[in-house]
Amino acid sequence: MPMERIISVAVVIPTLKRYGLLKESLDSISSQSYIPDEVIVVDNCVDKYSYDPFIGRFSGKLNLRFLQQPKESIPCARNQGAEAAKSDILIFTDDDCLFDKEWIKNLIAPFLGDPEIGITGGEILTEAYSNSLVDNYFVDMKMSRVGIINGSKWKRGYAPGKITINRGFAIHPFFTGANMAVRREVFRAIGGFDADFRSNEDLEFCIRAVKNGWKLYFEPKAIVTHKPPRGLKQIFCSWFNYGFFHGPLFRKHNNGKIEIYIYKSWKINSAVYPNFLIFMAKAPFNAAIFINSFHLMNMSLFLAIISGIMSYNELSWICLSLFFIFGLRYLWPRIITLRRPGLFFYLGINYLLNLSYTLGTFIGGLKNGMLYIEATVDEAR
Repeated sequence: MPMERIISVAVVIPTLKRYGLLKESLDSISSQSYIPDEVIVVDNCVDKYSYDPFIGRFSGKLNLRFLQQPKESIPCARNQGAEAAKSDILIFTDDDCLFDKEWIKNLIAPFLGDPEIGITGGEILTEAYSNSLVDNYFVDMKMSRVGIINGSKWKRGYAPGKITINRGFAIHPFFTGANMAVRREVFRAIGGFDADFRSNEDLEFCIRAVKNGWKLYFEPKAIVTHKPPRGLKQIFCSWFNYGFFHGPLFRKHNNGKIEIYIYKSWKINSAVYPNFLIFMAKAPFNAAIFINSFHLMNMSLFLAIISGIMSYNELSWICLSLFFIFGLRYLWPRIITLRRPGLFFYLGINYLLNLSYTLGTFIGGLKNGMLYIEATVDEAR
């Protein structure tokens, strides 16, 4: 039986030449227990395309509109869809997502009981697009998860409910644009997504919302399943870009500060908090540095090679010993977690993803006049 109308809801979906995936997403939305008042699809493709098959397929099921955004930009597409919406709550997702039947109902429920909550987010599960080792890696590693996995010492995530805001910028909580709901008044008050960001616009949006006094709320029952096509080159470029645009974020929101973090897992009320801010100070230059086994492993190997070239043999052996120690610290939790055929292939993908991500943060930081060496992708929150 359809849920009683309590609050009006618009779902905004950017798309770009992925109409087959989009159809599956819209089918999933049309099966929701709480049917949205509006579904606005913003197409970044300027080529002529007939939306008649979509409109005919969902006639009587969804109040569906298609808009075109000539600039190929996800934040611009989301902003255009949000501005066109008339509903109280704006839900953002992607064209390669499927949804639990109670997704909308669960995602909007926190707004009804607390006027201070400005943004809600839900769980993102990963589903294989194909049966390739790359796709299976993302499923097994649960790379898209935002919820905490109990018992894990190195998975990232949030505990259900209101999210505690950390002092440090680099571990600021946020929800991804694949599963995020915002009060329309919040969206308009803080000016929507920053179109200067090609990536991390959702993180930057959450930072501004929190700075303006709004609360974030994580609802793990609001479940989205993410099913993007993945190729090796595509995922490495994506993770490089994720890291690259963290430099501009730091420059915009924490200009003139140094922050140093150490990777450390501990539990508070069954929640895992993997990164610990150990130093923060104002400075004439900007820096954010994570100290973890991945970075120490690579630094030790680099120093061992340089020391060997310069014939500092004792120092080279010391650095090489540290490389093996930190390498074991980096690999062991991943070996214990994976324990499956293709283990070494998985470890290779994991290393290259971490390398591309941290290189992105370093290069993006240099381009913005700062030193930025962030945590690896599986220790990022």
